[in-house]
Amino acid sequence: MDRTQSASIYLGVCVELLPFRPGTFDRVISGLVLDHVQDLRQFFQGIAGTLKPGGRAIVTAVHPDMQRQTGPTVRFTAAGREYRTQGTIHEIQDILAAVKQAGLSIEQLQEPRVDEQLIARREAWKDRLGCPALLLLALTHAAG
Repeated sequence: MDRTQSASIYLGVCVELLPFRPGTFDRVISGLVLDHVQDLRQFFQGIAGTLKPGGRAIVTAVHPDMQRQTGPTVRFTAAGREYRTQGTIHEIQDILAAVKQAGLSIEQLQEPRVDEQLIARREAWKDRLGCPALLLLALTHAAG
């Protein structure tokens, strides 16, 4: 495929058993999954293993400080029914250690905080003002 073209594939798979050959992807995006992962090392090794040399990954997660305020259980309602999924709070240093052990480099790490703009849209979050809401990681797999 010509580098000026792009193809995107969106899949939902089990992070413990990724069904891909090594070096399959240029990019991997994982959104709000870490609190549902027990073994961080296995998760990041899976990402590293599926990336081509020089490949990049974006990983977003609920920040552990936010999880301590809200609790690790994820709750949502769909079609009038409430769902609950038990989550895990992973400390930042454990996440970063797992990234390093997997041979990934951190290009960027951001911890955006709840601010007045967010509270203007979600008044119920006013007690979370200043709390880091998310952990955003831009990662690179070492080139060959």
